[in-house]
Amino acid sequence: MDELISIEIIACTLLSLGAVQASFFAIATLRQRQYYLALWLVLFTVEISSKVLLNFGIWPSISQWFGFWITFDVVYGPLLFLWVLRLTSKQGLSRWHILHFVPAMLFWCLLLPQVWDFDANEKAQAISDFANHGQWVSFTPEVMHLQSLMLWYPTLYTLLALAYLFYWQAKKQTQPSLRLGWLKCMLGLHVLMWCAVIFGLVYIPLPPVLLYMVSYLPTVFWINLVAYLSLIFLKQLAIGHDTRSQSASHVSLTQSHNLAEITTRDASTAAQDLDSHPSQSTLSESQPVVGEILRRPMKTQQEKYQHNKLSRQQQSSIAELIEQQMAAGLFRQSRLTLPQLAKEVDLPSHYISQVINDYYQCNFFDYVNRHRLAAIKKQLQSHQAGQITILEIAIANGFNSKSTFNTAFKKDTGLTPSQFRKQALAKVVMS
Repeated sequence: MDELISIEIIACTLLSLGAVQASFFAIATLRQRQYYLALWLVLFTVEISSKVLLNFGIWPSISQWFGFWITFDVVYGPLLFLWVLRLTSKQGLSRWHILHFVPAMLFWCLLLPQVWDFDANEKAQAISDFANHGQWVSFTPEVMHLQSLMLWYPTLYTLLALAYLFYWQAKKQTQPSLRLGWLKCMLGLHVLMWCAVIFGLVYIPLPPVLLYMVSYLPTVFWINLVAYLSLIFLKQLAIGHDTRSQSASHVSLTQSHNLAEITTRDASTAAQDLDSHPSQSTLSESQPVVGEILRRPMKTQQEKYQHNKLSRQQQSSIAELIEQQMAAGLFRQSRLTLPQLAKEVDLPSHYISQVINDYYQCNFFDYVNRHRLAAIKKQLQSHQAGQITILEIAIANGFNSKSTFNTAFKKDTGLTPSQFRKQALAKVVMS
């Protein structure tokens, strides 16, 4: 008996420490904008804290709800999958992803009415029967069947997240990296851990309540480790957004190759011009040639390009590449940065900056907002514009602040978004 009490004290102490640690990690991951992981940590903290409090008879009228009657196991799996999905996605998740929580909602809709049918004495007796005799509450057969299936629900979503990671890596043709490596290992460990927990609940010879508490220890350790590793390896919101995912030498060679293509194409154009206009200066005097660029010592990216002034033809060629990315909808990323655009074009950031500043005569953010506003104005002029709000259109096209959008729109058109749409809809009706 003394050994069981000692095991109970150790288990509750570790669970309490894990819950406290998870709450701190929830704040840290929230600041890092890992919202799904932060929500998971918050729910896990609430559930574990409630179980420990109920075990010691502290605030039973409150702690019984999340410590005995209601479990968040049905939402941990979807939260894990959506977290992994968001890490590898450049775009925000769509509203359809909320469908992952429909099974949890249906389960709770079936469970909660039956729990509410119990009065206070019946609830206390049910908890006592489980604590003393390991007798679980008898619900309807449908709920009991769903409860047994929900044991495997997190494992199903973990396997789904793991399969998606392999699919994403194959689709992007990326080499295995440290970040992907640790994430895959943690997902694989979660599957093994959950199988071990279910096995332990069936075969470990401990009293039901103590076994129930001990079964949460692996999960406490695992989720805190995941949160810790995520804070170390995921310094940006998405793996796909990290502009340093490849080695510096590979990036330099790729950028040199792209610049060489642009320079070679410009050289051909210039040569044709010389044939038709012999009086012009030679190509070697008017612009740098590819041989000069490729023969330079392999220095840092900044040292390699900082003294180069692009010709007008080179700027025009790079501008075409940038416009292709804008046409593909890159401007819809609300947190689009110059390094991200440079990565998509596979050229150094200072070349992209030089083209935007000299060729387009504006700064980077004005250039991106110009494309956002053009897309928004086109949508507002559509006959379907009245079916969605202006703010929804603005957010869908990359603006994340209502005030910033209104200011930019008024500066561009001289009208407020509402006035512009009103005029556009009036023209549609008249036509």
